[in-house]
Amino acid sequence: IPADPPSAARAQALAGYAQITMLTGRYSDARPIAAEALALARAVDARDIEGHALNTYGLARAALGEIEEGLEDVQATLAIAEDLGILDDIGRAYANWYWGLDLAGRLEESVDVAMRGIELSGRMGLMRFFGTHLLCNAADSLFRLGRWEECERAVRRLAAALDTGVVA
Repeated sequence: IPADPPSAARAQALAGYAQITMLTGRYSDARPIAAEALALARAVDARDIEGHALNTYGLARAALGEIEEGLEDVQATLAIAEDLGILDDIGRAYANWYWGLDLAGRLEESVDVAMRGIELSGRMGLMRFFGTHLLCNAADSLFRLGRWEECERAVRRLAAALDTGVVA
C-alpha cells in the first residue's frame, strides 16, 4: 500500500503488522511500526485504527521500560474502543493492560485488571476468547502471588468455560 497519499488502508495494514510483531515478543521492532500506524491513523482521522495501533504501541513501550507511559496508552485505547464499541479492541486493551502490569512485576494490579476483563468478557460474549485468555493470566499471577485457592478457582473456571480444554 503506497505511503502517498496517506490512507486508512495503509494505517490498518501497519497496525496489524505491528501487532503481529509485538505478539512475537519483538517489542523494539513493533514500536516504530505501531508509531507509524498511529501517526497515519490520526492523519486520516481513523479513530478505530488509532486505538488499535495505540494499544500495540503502549504495550511495546511498557515492555521496553516506559511502564507508566505504556500503561496510559493502553488505557487510552480502552476508552477509544469503548466509545466506538469495538469488542476486539476492548478485549485486547484488557489483555495488554494485564501484560504491561505483569512485565512491571505489579502482580496484584494485574490480577485486578484481569478479573475486570474476565467479567466484562462474560458480559460481552467473549468469554471463550478474551475471558479464557485473561483467566490463564490471572491464574498465573495468583500462583506467583501464592494465592493458591484463588488460583485453583481461576483454573476451574477456565476448565468450565472451555469444552476443547486448551487455550492458545
